[in-house]
Amino acid sequence: MTRHDVASTFLAAVTLAALTLAPSRAGDAVAGVGLDKIEFMTQSVKLSGQSATAGTGLRFHLAGGDLNDGIVFVPAIEYWRDSDQIPELQVEQVMQKDWCIGADVRYRLLRGSGWRPYAGAGLGLHLVKSSSTLGPAGGPFETRSETGKKLAPNFLIGIDLPAAGPIRNAIEFNWHLVPDLRQFKINFGLGWQFGGGGGEGEGADEGKVY
Repeated sequence: MTRHDVASTFLAAVTLAALTLAPSRAGDAVAGVGLDKIEFMTQSVKLSGQSATAGTGLRFHLAGGDLNDGIVFVPAIEYWRDSDQIPELQVEQVMQKDWCIGADVRYRLLRGSGWRPYAGAGLGLHLVKSSSTLGPAGGPFETRSETGKKLAPNFLIGIDLPAAGPIRNAIEFNWHLVPDLRQFKINFGLGWQFGGGGGEGEGADEGKVY
């Protein structure tokens, strides 16, 4: 891992922690909001004009309290990396990667532990790096790289699958409108839900955590 990767990882962790703790600091304004679910994601990331690559992510779902029953605030960190070789064009390697730190607000339809569709929108800071290594087979090679920070909105639709105890999975379509690097993601989330193991049936209104 390069020095830039270490710095990016550290920045991502600090920013995500701040996003997650912010609602707790605002407890007087939105009383009772708490951690509803932790979710690990696997992703299929499709870039404009390119093939799909794999990504991962981690999300913290904050809900309950004075928030509307269907509203969830979701800080997240996501990462993907794509690398290709085209030796017939004297391209030893081309690489792109993206750390995304952000949050979205979503509204969930229906109630309970069964199928539950949702939609939302958010904003993310994308820490993007691309590099290319060019030259004939056997060298010499020339490497060029570029890094940048891009703030971009995203939009999503998805559905929570029926709960199995505390396990609550989801399937989601997510569009990131990053300048010069638009991304379409198919996300599969593996989640662990707190407060009743997905029990959102009758009586769940008392805690207002969904």
